[in-house]
Amino acid sequence: MYAQLRCRLHNFLRKPRAQRYALPIVWPLLGLSRALVLLLPFRLLSKLLGAEHGPYPLSCLATPQQTRRALDIGRTVRWAACHTPWHSNCFAQALTARMLLGAAGIPCVTCFGLSRDVQKALIAHAWVTVGSIRVCGGDGLASYTVVGCFVTSGRKTP
Repeated sequence: MYAQLRCRLHNFLRKPRAQRYALPIVWPLLGLSRALVLLLPFRLLSKLLGAEHGPYPLSCLATPQQTRRALDIGRTVRWAACHTPWHSNCFAQALTARMLLGAAGIPCVTCFGLSRDVQKALIAHAWVTVGSIRVCGGDGLASYTVVGCFVTSGRKTP
């Protein structure tokens, strides 16, 4: 047990300083996002996501600085999601990333997609993009059909 704790501490200390400092903010935000996903209907959650754009994936313009910051936010959200005692699924991660990007004044697009698994059951997925990069939820997007996108401007939002 001591060796495992020591290994985790060593891995934590190897992370970039900004990522370590952001963890106390991101971790509770993931919990809040998960609670919102479980408790609120989507029509209320959609107000946090920005202006509805329909099922048309698009890209928003971002400066190179905003793109780098968005990549840092995405890395931190994905890293923190791996270490939560609750299930931080793609929707909770997308909602958290969207809140952090909005607080940083970075324009983003939050998309939702559907696919079918081998048993023909529907699978939903959420992801966030800034410019041409995927901040979070970018795995295997080619297999998903986009059913909705929400766009935010670069101004600071809650």
